[in-house]
Amino acid sequence: MFRHYHKRRLLPYTRNMCSAGTVMLPTRIHICVQLSHGPCVHCALHMLLLLLLPLQVPAPGGWANGSMPDSCLQALENLARDAPAADADAEALRFPLSCSELLADTDRSGQPCSTADCIINSDIFRGAQQHRPLKALVVQLALQQVSSKHGLALDPKFKLPKMAYKGDALRQQRVRQDKRQLVTDVTLQRDEAPSFALPPSQKDAAVAAAAAAAAGAKAAASDVGAAASRNGTASSKHAPAAAGSKQSAGSIAAAAGALGTGSSGGGSWQYSVKCEGKPVSHMAVTVQLPHSSDASKPASSIQVAVCGRQLRVTADAAAAAAGPYHVQLPFAASTAGAEAQLHPGSRRLQVHLPYLSAQQWVQQLVEQAPHAFSQLPVAHSAYTELD
Repeated sequence: MFRHYHKRRLLPYTRNMCSAGTVMLPTRIHICVQLSHGPCVHCALHMLLLLLLPLQVPAPGGWANGSMPDSCLQALENLARDAPAADADAEALRFPLSCSELLADTDRSGQPCSTADCIINSDIFRGAQQHRPLKALVVQLALQQVSSKHGLALDPKFKLPKMAYKGDALRQQRVRQDKRQLVTDVTLQRDEAPSFALPPSQKDAAVAAAAAAAAGAKAAASDVGAAASRNGTASSKHAPAAAGSKQSAGSIAAAAGALGTGSSGGGSWQYSVKCEGKPVSHMAVTVQLPHSSDASKPASSIQVAVCGRQLRVTADAAAAAAGPYHVQLPFAASTAGAEAQLHPGSRRLQVHLPYLSAQQWVQQLVEQAPHAFSQLPVAHSAYTELD
């Protein structure tokens, strides 16, 4: 006989069985089973399997030692697999809602109170305007959000005024802002001009200077030919010399076009920077010094200094009156192992500088000024990672 009854909610089946004899079945009904071992429990389980499954399973009398056979276990597993989804897997509604901080205000009687602004999704707002039950649900969710966020015990009773809003002007709030993309595709049309002037490359500058020199030499040759035809044979003897001088001047202009230009003091400067090695190990800098007005000034008065990514060249006293000339380097350079050579005839200075990594450069700055280094932006590790 059944001695004790207990009402349990059945869950999806597992192979584990309760010690009191309760078997977990994959159904959504409440049943009463005996909490003691005996053949009655097995008979009840067998009847349930026959009712829930179309398959034939062995009766409890054929179970060895009271244990469930494999056919019954397989039948229960099939039933659990075909069971509908649990309540936790069911589709749920999502209401995007943002609650502001508490704001000091006064109620209609003039007493101080606190207010909070709640922002909801625009689709939910339009639906709440059409359906009053949805509006009440949104208000309840807003009350729960305010109570949970600020730790307040609010009265669940509320009133819905007929006006659009009550109080001061609405405050503008932003729930979510779309993040700006770090990388965007830029597609330029072929005939579209850039918004800013692009500096010409060294190769384009050299080609343009060579073309201008050739055009100037051709024009000079035609002018000399026309003058020779007017003045006779004597003028034609000097035409090759004039053309040669024009061509040499054009070649000098072409060579200077491939270099950087600058000015300091009474003359102009030209320089070029070339990187050597892959990856870069050295930098070769060629500086064309301006001609000095004092030819007797010795060449030893030229000084070269390196500071990070800058090369400073100080010429003789006449050119140094306006200060030294600075050459901007693509990378930081080191003075250890640097070489400099001056050609007095052409006044061309060649400097060979070793490459200095960003971490080594930062280390030098720390050693030179340890207290002031904290004020520099290169103290951040992101600068050294760009090396």
